[in-house]
Amino acid sequence: MFSLKQAKSKSEEPAKKKKKTKDPNAPKKPLSTYMQWLSEERPKLKKDFPDMKASALLKEAGTRWQGLDADTKKTWEDKYSKETAAWKVTLAEYESGKSAKEAAPGSPASSSVDAASTQASPPSVVA
Repeated sequence: MFSLKQAKSKSEEPAKKKKKTKDPNAPKKPLSTYMQWLSEERPKLKKDFPDMKASALLKEAGTRWQGLDADTKKTWEDKYSKETAAWKVTLAEYESGKSAKEAAPGSPASSSVDAASTQASPPSVVA
């Protein structure tokens, strides 16, 4: 007898989804609040615990982060929210510029810079 595995053909298998490629030129999202704090705190931790392994050092950092008071964490969250807002603006500018470059030259979707550079200058008067 045939088993179910033998009866299925390869064409009946579900199609694999293709991974979307990232644009290397796209603006990078800012680091999280913890990662920003850690990048500033890590040199202090290494100085305090020079012989500690990296994994143990990160456990100590996590403990310190959890022990921070709300006001200190709030300052890091405010910094993150400002950086995120700036990143969103940069990303919107990047995406609008990207779509303008994809449009054909001379089309209404082309950038305003192209339109301004192709305008005819007023005739100069030569005496």
